[in-house]
Formats: sequence, structure tokens, C-alpha cells
Amino acid sequence: MGTHHLLPSALHTGEPLSTIVGNLPYLFKVLSVQKPLSIQLHPDKPTAVKLHSQDPSHYPDDNHKPEMTLSLTEFHLLYGFRKRREIIRLFTSIPKLRKLISSHSLVQLMLHKDISYILSDIFLATSYKDAIHALIQNKETSALAGFL
Repeated sequence: MGTHHLLPSALHTGEPLSTIVGNLPYLFKVLSVQKPLSIQLHPDKPTAVKLHSQDPSHYPDDNHKPEMTLSLTEFHLLYGFRKRREIIRLFTSIPKLRKLISSHSLVQLMLHKDISYILSDIFLATSYKDAIHALIQNKETSALAGFL
């Protein structure tokens, strides 16, 4: 529901919702969350405007994406990342977790450099759900349960 130009909502009369409320800077979604959702990263409003003006084919919307969750049943949310030093400790102290990232990524993380490498490594590694599930089930990596 909303006024986004790609799929605007309409009133029961067929009149576009935007004629009544103008431009709504949010999108209303109703989700039935049966399993974990993917990670989503959204820019703030000034960054969204800048990215849209620079590359509208990849950033077709100049709005930020604030989100609010109203749960009708029990719901668990993981938000944010651990501190860098804690992430380094986990990756260096848990051998099976260490295998998820390249040496280059670990060095970048330790040197406080660009962490996109490590995020890319983890994304690729977690694409193999069976392997990750087996990793989490192993007793020696019980500390990993709080990390993922």
C-alpha cells in the first residue's frame, strides 16, 4: 500500500491514493514471517537522494526506507553488528568459523580497513545452508549461535 509510482494504491473509486495524501515516503507491507528474512541495508534520506541522482537505474527511489515492525505473534529480531574486536575474537578463536572468511578479509578487518570483503565472504559462505547448519550443530562452535 502506498503511492510509489511503480505500484500505487487506489481508493475504492479507482482514484489514486496520492490524490488524497500526496507522496507517502514509506511503503506499507504485511509479511508472514515463517523463516528468517534476508539482511537488508537501506540508506538514510540524504544518501538515498544522492544515490538516486547519481545512478537512478540502480537506485530508482530517492526515499530512505525506515522500517517499523508490529508483530501479531512472537517475533525475534537481530539488529546491528557486534563490535569489531568481538568479531575478530570470534573469527580467530573458533576454527570452523574462521573457515568462512579469507585470510585477506581477516587482515582487512584487523587493520580497520574496508569490511566489505568479510561481508562478501560470509554472504557466499552462508549461501550454503546445509554446511552452515552442520557447523552450528557442532558443540565446539556453540558460541557461534549468538553470532549468526
